[in-house]
Amino acid sequence: LGLIFEPEAFSPGAAPQRGRRTALAEESRQRGTTVPQPARAAPGPRSREQCTGGTVMERVPINAPQGPLGLIFEPESTVLSKVRETSPLYGRVEVGWTLVGVDREDVSHMDGSQVTKLLKMRSHNPQGRHLEFKKRSFSVRELPGDTAVEAPKPHVTVHSPVMDLYAVLWSIDVLVQSLLFHKPSGVGVYVAYVLIAFGALTCTAHAFHLEWRRNVLVVALALRLVDVGLRLPMSWDSEWWALQTDAALLVRLLTGATAGRTIQLQMALFYLAAGFWKLNTSFLDGASSCASVFGVQTAARAALMLGGGDDQAVLDWEAFLAPLAQTYTPCIVIALEMSIALGLLLRPNVGVRVGVLFHAINAWAPPAPNNIASFSVVCLVRLVTFAPKAAADALHLTMRNNSALICAGVAALLGAAVQQFKAGRDPQFIAAVGYLVLAPIVLLACRGTFPGGKRRVHAPSKARTRFVLIALLYCATPLLGVLELGAPNMYANLRMRAGSNHLLAPTGLLFKTGLLGAETLTVVKTTSQHVLDYYPGDCTEELKPAENRARAFASVGMRPFFNYALKRVIKCSYTKNTWRPFDVPAIELRRILGEMSAAGKAATLTYKDGDRTIQVGYDADGAQVKCTGCTPDDVASQGPLPFWAEKFLVYLPYPVLADGNGEMPCAGP
Repeated sequence: LGLIFEPEAFSPGAAPQRGRRTALAEESRQRGTTVPQPARAAPGPRSREQCTGGTVMERVPINAPQGPLGLIFEPESTVLSKVRETSPLYGRVEVGWTLVGVDREDVSHMDGSQVTKLLKMRSHNPQGRHLEFKKRSFSVRELPGDTAVEAPKPHVTVHSPVMDLYAVLWSIDVLVQSLLFHKPSGVGVYVAYVLIAFGALTCTAHAFHLEWRRNVLVVALALRLVDVGLRLPMSWDSEWWALQTDAALLVRLLTGATAGRTIQLQMALFYLAAGFWKLNTSFLDGASSCASVFGVQTAARAALMLGGGDDQAVLDWEAFLAPLAQTYTPCIVIALEMSIALGLLLRPNVGVRVGVLFHAINAWAPPAPNNIASFSVVCLVRLVTFAPKAAADALHLTMRNNSALICAGVAALLGAAVQQFKAGRDPQFIAAVGYLVLAPIVLLACRGTFPGGKRRVHAPSKARTRFVLIALLYCATPLLGVLELGAPNMYANLRMRAGSNHLLAPTGLLFKTGLLGAETLTVVKTTSQHVLDYYPGDCTEELKPAENRARAFASVGMRPFFNYALKRVIKCSYTKNTWRPFDVPAIELRRILGEMSAAGKAATLTYKDGDRTIQVGYDADGAQVKCTGCTPDDVASQGPLPFWAEKFLVYLPYPVLADGNGEMPCAGP
């Protein structure tokens, strides 16, 4: 209450002592003597503890004029983080004050963006706005000789409970990806080791809520960006998603802000693009669609489980499930991805839950090699940014109260994952188990997300706008015809060059301008083992379950399945990479010839450019020794790719199939 009492007033025997002292004083005046007074301590400076113990929250009414006020609030509360010098309230309010009322309306439950919008809506009121702030003030009575102590300023941090929770889950994701999936080389090995160390440190610092956790996260994010950059261009689309969200968070942390809303918008755009680019004739063709491949795989495994070892029962279940999966899976996938995108934008409480369900299906339903649990974990972590403040606060408090237990659990799970990986367990299965562990945490954090579908209104931000524009440009890469490996069109059967199969949009526009060279060159044959190992990437024999997958595929007329990037990105091997001619643009053929030259073995490659057939050969030293039918303008006569093209312009081989089906086969990712 800020009340200061005299010590004698409440000490035992105070009243009698005080009465006796008064009587002695009266007697001394009558006798002309002096009564000795008790010694009093010399005055000195008051300590910060004393001052802090005597503080109160004082309400300060402010009449603000109409127009902009130049007040900046913390993202997750109504605490003032900045007062612009041009503000009409400059000098009247201070950083650290909490806005609790606007025109007699309680705003203490709002966040920074909501109260900013409210002030803007009432900025045209000619009578101005009545604001009420709370500030921390001292109630300690200053005695003569006391030294005034400045009130401690509130600690302002860019780390909200949501960001703390996000950082813990993000670090787990980084550790899982680095330990189980990434295959760095050269200097990337050392970067990966340091990244693993800082990933573990980030998890620990945020679990224990240490003061320097922000700095550790900044370093870890920077290392993560370097790690992905060194592994480009052979990276999944999920890594491009993570690259952009991590860059947004890093920049926002360095500028003293949070990136929750930026990541939300980025993820919504990525899902929207993933669903949009699947609206093409090949993805909707049951025999060609990547979704049908996954669906029939899942149907084959379900038939084995439901058949219970009875061969006839298995056949019956296959005959029932496989056609359904082939027909309806493409439409279901498009509907789910579009629902996630629109839900995250309009009704986050729906979008988050549909997203968790969708990625659970991706992690567990399709058998290998299409159980893409690693992608599911990446997306799941970023969905936690939609957690409302109340739920995140509660979960954050639980995390802080059980920090040691959480760190021990994470260490135990990662140790078990590495042990299983070394024992030969499929890393995607390990990631799928990790998904089951993390998904309830995300759902718990996002419970009550914007009840009733109500959306938060966020204050505009130039940095956020820039990152959203970058995300939009990234989503348009199929339209331009660049970044085919890594574009947000995963497993979409999308033809990005030599014509478009999309129902609504053209693709490969930059090829039409001639800036990227020829759109289609057909590699007919080669003696290079390097090319034979990677191209065209026939993975049909890798599809599980081995017991009945081939029979299920044949029963519904499924076409071969290709995934050139499977060996490129995660260095897995193909059991049987059946050779077929394939189409690539001129840029990708230059990459192939450069790698063929550097392979250290003599080899030849024959390709067609329109009606012309060209054969090029290299010796074991990488020197070109043969170029039949070449002209100075041909790919075989050009040098290696420039660095920027090497890093960003990767194109998938389009296999040439002689089955009479003109649709694009599944040549994922």
